[in-house]
Parts: sequence; C-alpha cells; structure tokens
Amino acid sequence: MNSKIAQKAHFLFENEGINKTFIKNVKTYKASTFEPLTNFIYDLCFVVVLQGKKIAHLNENTFTYDCDNYLVIPTTLPLKCETHVLEDKPFLGIVVSIDKNKMFEVISKISEEKQGISSNNLGIFSDAITDKIENLIDKLVEVLASKEESEILGEQLITELYYRIAKGNNANFLYKMFSKSSNENKIAQALKIIHEDQLNIDIHTLAKKVDMSESSFYNHFKEITSLTPLQYIKNIKLNKAKNLLLSKNYKIVEVSDILGYISPSKFTRDFKSFFGVPPSKVEDLLSKENLIN
Repeated sequence: MNSKIAQKAHFLFENEGINKTFIKNVKTYKASTFEPLTNFIYDLCFVVVLQGKKIAHLNENTFTYDCDNYLVIPTTLPLKCETHVLEDKPFLGIVVSIDKNKMFEVISKISEEKQGISSNNLGIFSDAITDKIENLIDKLVEVLASKEESEILGEQLITELYYRIAKGNNANFLYKMFSKSSNENKIAQALKIIHEDQLNIDIHTLAKKVDMSESSFYNHFKEITSLTPLQYIKNIKLNKAKNLLLSKNYKIVEVSDILGYISPSKFTRDFKSFFGVPPSKVEDLLSKENLIN
C-alpha cells in the first residue's frame, strides 16, 4: 500500500480505536502503541491496512495483514489479534463490512473457473493487495472526505471492492460461504444462530436446524472455525459476559446465571483462564477489547 494513501487518510483516524465514517459499512481503526493479544469478534468484513500490521490468531492458525496483504472474514469469528506499530507510526486500518446480499450478487456473476485457487477451508483468509485494490482504497479515502460524495459514490466503490476481493487467489472459501447449498453456508447459518443469543443451544439442535448430521456438522464446524462447537460457544459466552459486566448493570452471579453456568465459581475460573483477569477486574480489559463489525 502506497504510504501516501495513509498520509492522505489522516482525517479518518482522529481517535484511538474505532472511528465511524460517512459510509455505514466502513470504519477505521487506529492504535498508536503495540497491542498484545486481544480478543476481537469480527463479523463479515475485510480489513485493509494503511500503516503497521496485525497478526490474527484463530486457534493455532495465524494470519498477517499489513500494507501488502488484506484480511477477509466472511463469517462471524472470535479472533485474538496483536497490533504492531512500525517506525513509531500508529497502526491505521480500514474495516469494510460485507453485506451478504450484495456479496452474493457479485459472486453469482463471476464464472466458476475464476473463483480462487487456494484449498484453505478456514473461515478466514488473507490475500495480496493488487494495484486495482490499492487504487480503489485511494479513491475511497478521497470520497470519505465528503458526506455528499460518500452518499452518492460510496456504494459503487464498495461493490467494486467486493468484486476485487472475490477475484483474489485465496477467495475460493468466499464462494463456498455464499453458496446456499454448501456445508460452509450451513455452518455460517449455525454461527448466526449462536450469535442471536442462543448460547445454551445444544449441538444436536444446531445440526438439525441447519439440516446436517451431528458428525458432519462437528467436522465442518471445526474445519471452518478451527474450534469445536462447544469451544466456539464458550468463547462467545465469555465475550458476552465481559460486555455484560462492563455495562455495570449486572453482578457476577447474575451473569453466570444468564449464561447458564452451573456455578459462579466455574464461571470465574473460565473467565480468568480466557481473559487473564477475574470478572471482578473486568474493567482492566476496557481499553483492549473491541467488537469489529
């Protein structure tokens, strides 16, 4: 990515963390110092880095996205990420949400022989930034400087970005995810059910809801998310617990009960194991935990 684009985009990064823009599907993220492994929940998006780099961890798999590579997350995934600043310059990234209907429309018009070459089946992938994508990001930055231009030209630019991302060498999983008859799409439906506050749903019911056998559901779920269904649900539960506690409207005992734990002590052990601090110290996570969507 041309460094001049980062210089031009400085107005998009007024605040640390997440910044909104004139286009609802586009946010920016700024970090002025190194951020160690931090829990994020990414929801159908791709991330383009203008400056610095991030390393995303999905269980034992790692993905680096920087000025040369973007990251695509075509389904909802909990990731652990570390953020690096380079040469004392802050990390600057642009996060573009993926509209399912628009991406499906784009993908349906691309011929099958040009739908990526990678054999990766994880629900996340990185790809190289091409000249065409770089030019689009440059144009997007220009458009985001004006509310009027964002409203008139923004959707067209985002659609073209969807197309360029879908044409990447590693984008084959994207096609599977948006094919309504595929197992990958069925797992995406299951992830949506989990995130719609059905955290205590059992695996048998989940598999039945998406019309899969339990064994097939389990295998495909782990292949895509790198986690078993129970590990994934536990991950989401604990992130939800963190948000409930940070709202200061709930006590630890109440959160434990809401999330279906057999006891507050079991909840406390799991929370500390996952976040590194007990629920009573949840505010220590306030500056580090983020939801990207």
